[in-house]
Amino acid sequence: THLYVENELLPYEREEVESRMKTDRQLVKDINLQERINDSIDCINLKNTLEEICNQNEVTPQTQETIKMIPYKRKYKNWVAAASITILILLGAGIAYQLSNRDSLENRLYAKYYDPFSEYAGHYILNSSSYNVAKQKYLDGEFKNALRLLKKQPESVIIKVERDFFIGLSLLEVHQYYTALKYFEQAISSQQEFENFPQIRWYLGLSYLKSGNTEKAIETFDIIVNNKDYNYKKAKRILKKLRK
Repeated sequence: THLYVENELLPYEREEVESRMKTDRQLVKDINLQERINDSIDCINLKNTLEEICNQNEVTPQTQETIKMIPYKRKYKNWVAAASITILILLGAGIAYQLSNRDSLENRLYAKYYDPFSEYAGHYILNSSSYNVAKQKYLDGEFKNALRLLKKQPESVIIKVERDFFIGLSLLEVHQYYTALKYFEQAISSQQEFENFPQIRWYLGLSYLKSGNTEKAIETFDIIVNNKDYNYKKAKRILKKLRK
């Protein structure tokens, strides 16, 4: 339901969900509930962000009071959007510039340092021809086909951490950054032996960066630098920019 509401499903997966919704009333209820949850989270995040801005900049008491009045209920969603625009105008163009500049910094760093994975060690390839084809599809730049094939692979015939890694890599290429994060986190926390763990951490850090989680990105790149792992020199340059 989360991936459906966030529009992060592949086209054929979305069609499957919508087909089920025609007969599965509980699924419809679950998706409606997920939409309400997402709306509430958006409102809470908006309120917290605006309060943080107020704490860092001079604002009028009226503006602070307006922020406190932001409701969390979905029926006020349009009002919240209008209120947030008004508040940002009241806070001034300078603050808006600071926020956009921060976001553009993270995006610029991601764009500068991200490259598709191409240094696969290949020591853990098993005798699953379709699995090997799936990985080769990624290496050949056929990312959507790679993703489709990888998700069909049974975990019983492959190393799960490797599968999660390649799914995460493919998801980055189709701009599903939050979903890619989940797969990288699963892979990095795995107890399975896998030679490309340093590479997983690098792409995990980039995913945090692109998703706007600067704190986790810094934490991840710090580990890379301290261990002198894969791309640690690039990680050091990223940290220098983030900590300015």
